[in-house]
Amino acid sequence: MTRPSRILLAVSAALLCAYAGLVLAGAGAGSHDFTAFWSVSRALRHTGWSALPHLYQPGFQRRAEFGLAGSGALPPIPFVNPPIGTLLVLPVTWLASGPALLVWDSCGIAALLAAACWLAGADGLRDPRTAAACFAAAGVPTLSALGEGQYDLFLPLAVAVVAAGVARQRWLRVAVGTAVCSVKPELFLAFAVPAAHRWRRPAVRVAAATLAVLAAGTAAVLGPAGVAALVRLNGATLGRHFLPTHDSTVLAEVWNLLGGGSLTVVVAAALSLAGLALLAWAWGRRPPRDQAEWWLALSGAACASLLLAPHLFAHDLVLLVVPAGWVVRARSARGQGLLPVVAWTCLFDGAAVWDTNGATANLPVKAAPILLILATWACWRALGPRPAEDGRTARPGPIGVPQGGV
Repeated sequence: MTRPSRILLAVSAALLCAYAGLVLAGAGAGSHDFTAFWSVSRALRHTGWSALPHLYQPGFQRRAEFGLAGSGALPPIPFVNPPIGTLLVLPVTWLASGPALLVWDSCGIAALLAAACWLAGADGLRDPRTAAACFAAAGVPTLSALGEGQYDLFLPLAVAVVAAGVARQRWLRVAVGTAVCSVKPELFLAFAVPAAHRWRRPAVRVAAATLAVLAAGTAAVLGPAGVAALVRLNGATLGRHFLPTHDSTVLAEVWNLLGGGSLTVVVAAALSLAGLALLAWAWGRRPPRDQAEWWLALSGAACASLLLAPHLFAHDLVLLVVPAGWVVRARSARGQGLLPVVAWTCLFDGAAVWDTNGATANLPVKAAPILLILATWACWRALGPRPAEDGRTARPGPIGVPQGGV
């Protein structure tokens, strides 16, 4: 490992230790987000899973909060995630909210680091890819996700499991990873484009079947009234609390410019569909030719997914570990340096601070969406020119990279 890599690894370790100290210091008060996950999961464990149809009813969630006032935990926000989210939190509901948050965050940071190194193809501490991957995992969004006890900490590992399952044709891995990702399905919308281009691959069909089973199971368990309550609660929470000041998405930007209302939703939906169509056009025009290009193209899809999500907080930017890991892997396969990955990580860290700072949070335009657009373009630009079909000379592609894509 070179000296810059050792410095980068040391900085990453210092940042993660500092984050751990901050989380430990505030664990007694808990967090709004994790308290919602924990209280609802605990209530289901006590009342029985027959209460699932009432999960998104305000009365049930108020009863779930009963007794938290004396526990020192912060009051929870409404629980708006799919029911599978309660299963992920269930193991820590036997602990009080403070210790449960510490255990949850400890597992989350371990999962995040493992995912970053796995996605980057790192091979031990002496591998420079380890330093770049750990630095990406030690960004400012990680501190936000740890403070809130968010599901996002585990999602990069779920993506890594899916990618490994696809590469090795392990369909159970694909199904499990896809199920975990469905806790926040809005963060993976643009992955529909590569899935459509690879529809004949069994792994894509396994993932689609998993999502279909989960959707059907959720509808069956909740019933029509429960599904309606889930949609209503998400819409009310999104418009009332998140979009005006906290979000960093296309919908949020349109909301701030047009002032809300049905016209805002229509315009934002049209822009999001146009973004997906543009990504599909780019994928069809410049399909990946080898494994390195697949990693770059999937990195662009990951950045586009975050940009087109209905809502995106600072802690959701933890998902940038996924494209960072794939770009590290692609550049390493091409024999290129990893400094651009470090630079992009620093830019997104600055964007997370800028967009959540009290003095700048109310500005109509956020920094994160601009960077996500640039990052998506940069990933596709890195694919290189296409081979000329009319016999003209084209620059050769990378040498020594295994053929075929995931």
